[in-house]
Amino acid sequence: MSINLRCVLIDDSQRTFSSWEELFEYKDNIKILNCSLNKLSTLPESIENLMNLEQLNCDDNQLSTLPESIGNLTNLKELTCSYNQLSTLPESIENLTNLKELSFESNQLSTLPEWIGNLTNLEFLTCSYNQLHTLPESIGNLMNLKELDFESNQFSTLPEWIGNLTNLNILNCSDNPLRSLPESIGNLTNLKELICCKNQLSTLPEIIGNLMNLKKLYCNNNQLSTLPEIIGNLMNLEHLNCDKNQLSTLPESIGNLMNLKFLSCGNNQISILPESIGNLTNLECSHFDNNQLSTLPESIGNLMNLEHLNCDKNQLSTLPESIGNLMNLKFLSCGKNQLSTLPESIGNLMNLNLLYCSNNQLSALPESIGNLTNLEYLNFNNNQVNTLPESIGIIKNLKKIGYYNNQLSILPESIENLKNLKKILF
Repeated sequence: MSINLRCVLIDDSQRTFSSWEELFEYKDNIKILNCSLNKLSTLPESIENLMNLEQLNCDDNQLSTLPESIGNLTNLKELTCSYNQLSTLPESIENLTNLKELSFESNQLSTLPEWIGNLTNLEFLTCSYNQLHTLPESIGNLMNLKELDFESNQFSTLPEWIGNLTNLNILNCSDNPLRSLPESIGNLTNLKELICCKNQLSTLPEIIGNLMNLKKLYCNNNQLSTLPEIIGNLMNLEHLNCDKNQLSTLPESIGNLMNLKFLSCGNNQISILPESIGNLTNLECSHFDNNQLSTLPESIGNLMNLEHLNCDKNQLSTLPESIGNLMNLKFLSCGKNQLSTLPESIGNLMNLNLLYCSNNQLSALPESIGNLTNLEYLNFNNNQVNTLPESIGIIKNLKKIGYYNNQLSILPESIENLKNLKKILF
């Protein structure tokens, strides 16, 4: 069977071989070998002859074992064997002390060997999508580790020694049955991304406030009832996702996160947003959908960089006039609420592309809607609108209007001016 072995040689030229025999004729000159996507069930023992090999990629095959001889590739810096059927790793990998990257994602590993802690130059370790219950304590010796990913395994706890990995930049422990995070996580002061979503966390430890370099915190799909006040210490945070928890409030300290660009707290039980949210002047995207909000704070009008606002599926009866200050807003979705009017100030949103206000109690649209010259999609299905303002004919870029299940008996003549209109949904 012909295979496709892609190589980079020492002189940086590229060659492709269709057999191992052909490849081994160049054994002293191969620096990078990519044998992924070949349906290989084994690697040849003679792979040890590639003594100058620095990168080996055997992803997406049908490997159930790796040859012991792989441990003789002592110049190897990257070894990726993801998307195979490996249940064990050969002990000889312990000899690969120059390894910087090791990936066994999506295999059938139930344990990692203790000797993995001897790979002290390792910077990236990925063992996600396996059947691991524990990590060997020796991993705490990997002081150069920058990224540790064990998403989608069967961890119920994280060991305290994880706090030894003080050079860690990214920790991904998502999609496990974790009930808590260890206190020692506060030692990871170089951490930039903490991904702990899809677990069973009921609290975040107060010590999380020590992670002053954190830029991304994903704790969505857990059982959190509160976020700690100390979260306001994370002054470098840019992304916060706490969707699909049991939050009833957000802490006032959230207003301290002056670098936040993305905030998603949809699918919770939040009934009120703190006024301090108006301090998040770098915020670009926010999701508050599927909560229990009856109002939005006036301070939301301070979010001058906001481009995307989703407050669908709440109990909003009005939108604040200050929403008209959001001059960079491109997407506004406020469907499935109890809105009876839209504020006139909505006409100030000159950059708005999409406006969704379906499934409310609107009887009219404001005349100022004609000012939305960049609007392309307008949806007010399932309301009680009985007339449309003539100004709608000024919205030259409008491409789609959805207005079915209202009380309109006639459309304004000005709608004929909308030359870009492609679809009317009624």
